[in-house]
Amino acid sequence: MPKPRKKFGKVILRFAENRDKKFLLEFERECVRTEPEIFQDELRYYQKRLRSIPVIDLSRKDFKVIIALVNNQVVGELSMSSYFNYETNSLVGVITGLWVLKPYRMAGIGKKLIRFAKAEFKKWGIKRITLTVGLFNLAACAFYKKMGFTIRKIGEGICAI
Repeated sequence: MPKPRKKFGKVILRFAENRDKKFLLEFERECVRTEPEIFQDELRYYQKRLRSIPVIDLSRKDFKVIIALVNNQVVGELSMSSYFNYETNSLVGVITGLWVLKPYRMAGIGKKLIRFAKAEFKKWGIKRITLTVGLFNLAACAFYKKMGFTIRKIGEGICAI
C-alpha cells in the first residue's frame, strides 16, 4: 500500500543556473550517501558525475537541469538532454537523472519534474523520450511505468525505458 501524501511548503520548479552548482553538488552527494543500495552498482558513474558538476555549463540549450525547491532547499532534480537519431531522422529526449530526497517522496515532486521535462521536450520539438534505470531499482521502474514510459530493453543491470 502506498504511503500517504506528505505535506510540505510550496514546491517551486525552475531550471538550474550556473549559480546553483554548489547546491546541486550537495544535493546529489546527499542522494548517493543516503541510498547506497541504489547507487552502489553505479558508484563510479555517480562519482564521475559529481566531479563534472562544477564544469557543466547550465546555460547550454541542449542540456538542462530542472530543480524542485521547497523553502529554498533543493529537494528534487531532473537532468535532461537530447540527441539526433539518424535512423528516425529526429531528435530524441533523454532523461539522464531524476532524484527526489527520501523525506520528500510520495508527495508528487517526481511527477511534477517529469511533467515539466515533457513540456520542455515538446517545446524542443521532441516526441520520444528515453531513459535508463538500474534494473534493481524497482521503485524507479514502477514510477516510470506509472508516468507512461514502457520498457524497451533490459540489459546488464539496466532497464532502457
